[in-house]
Amino acid sequence: MLNVIMDEIGELGRNWEPRVLYRSRECIIFIEVEDLIAWILRNRRKIAAFRVPAYRFYVSEETGRRYYYQVEVRLFPLSGYVKLIAGDATDYSGHGSHDKVLAETFIEKMLGVIIESRPASYLIDELIASLVKSSKQVEEGV
Repeated sequence: MLNVIMDEIGELGRNWEPRVLYRSRECIIFIEVEDLIAWILRNRRKIAAFRVPAYRFYVSEETGRRYYYQVEVRLFPLSGYVKLIAGDATDYSGHGSHDKVLAETFIEKMLGVIIESRPASYLIDELIASLVKSSKQVEEGV
């Protein structure tokens, strides 16, 4: 099973075009987990470091949980960390469950970064802060 997942991760790096939903200096939000993985694999030479831990944000639903993942990277030339966020993994549906395994295998096994769980309210607070910061920079002409 692990070999199949690792092969799929390799295929994402070669053949998947990452789809970005939102981008700022501090944050890139991807549509799906596959997009985040493909972006990291395609940009690995630009990545200086990963911040530990990565986060698994969860939302409890009637049928189970939905997950969003955040990995922070430091890019060359050295600057601050950029948050890479993707979601739509679950623990109750076929494709969503596969995305959860894919994301966690990639983060823990390939990147070597531990994952901590947090409620999604933390992610919402971070996104609001990032949007506020971005809008202030636009107002100031930065």
